[in-house]
Amino acid sequence: MKKILHLVSLIVLVGLSVLVVSGCEEKSDQDVLIQFPWKLKVSSNDRLSGNVIFTSTKMKYTQGSKKENFNYTLDDNDTFVIKNGKFAGKYKLLTDTTDYVLRPYSKSLNKPKIDLIRND
Repeated sequence: MKKILHLVSLIVLVGLSVLVVSGCEEKSDQDVLIQFPWKLKVSSNDRLSGNVIFTSTKMKYTQGSKKENFNYTLDDNDTFVIKNGKFAGKYKLLTDTTDYVLRPYSKSLNKPKIDLIRND
């Protein structure tokens, strides 16, 4: 009887260990961007500019009653490219604790630094 109890305990322990390890899976930056709503702050005026929600290909920007959709891509090297709109350009995606920073690749484009502040 003790052997059966030990065997059942061992099976339960192994099962729980597998669940814990599988639950700790690392998320990509894009998964994190999609999972949470964000506030957008532009460095040129250092004020909150609006709210952003990400899908796998679109950055949905809201400022007051104005809504805009910007197409974007994010590659494995953390190059974040906004393809259209007023923020169009190539940025380096940097992490800052739970938030992100989009830093322009080229200063000659006069693009501001963009802070994405997690809004949860």
